[in-house]
Amino acid sequence: MVAKQRDMVQLSFLAHTRDVPERIRLRDCGLGFAGQSTERSAGLITGVYGASAKQAALVAAARWTQEHQRAAGLNRVLMVDLNYRVDNFHLTREQARRDTVQETGWIHFDRIGAALRDELRDQWVEWIVRDTGTRRAAVADDSLVDLALKFPDCVAKTFQHEKAVRCIVHPVNPAIDPSIVLWAATLRYDKKRFEDASVRFLPHVQIQL
Repeated sequence: MVAKQRDMVQLSFLAHTRDVPERIRLRDCGLGFAGQSTERSAGLITGVYGASAKQAALVAAARWTQEHQRAAGLNRVLMVDLNYRVDNFHLTREQARRDTVQETGWIHFDRIGAALRDELRDQWVEWIVRDTGTRRAAVADDSLVDLALKFPDCVAKTFQHEKAVRCIVHPVNPAIDPSIVLWAATLRYDKKRFEDASVRFLPHVQIQL
């Protein structure tokens, strides 16, 4: 693992590869959500956030690799660790509000003020009803966290709607194992904010930002 740097967040990304390559493009990495398809087309990338989530993702990656080791195509999942720079990092320790988002670009769904949480939830419900045909009553009692798991495409729509947002931390059912829940960080791809990228257990593999 890379060492955490000041004012930065440690994230891990999954790379599906054929055997062990000489080089991995970070743009080709990502966690991927079950039931979601817009992450890369929207200029976003999703990594694993938090120590326990990274351990669970590592176990899932090892299981996937074992199950696909004889496959003709992609047959490994490698974990790329890096540091991601956040503006005014100290403010991320507070509950996210409109003013802190303007300063940091950061929203953590488990650390969000009630006003912003309710505002985002109401917007998500509007999108869900409009775009999926879901009845409003069917999601009336769902929290923002619940909606993130059920309707992950709303994460990408939030970036389109909220120009100040650069990173959203939210729960996902990862495509590599939809039976588990991980905390993930979806962010706008900005290579100037990435540092110290390396492949876990394989430091000789180059990372192209």
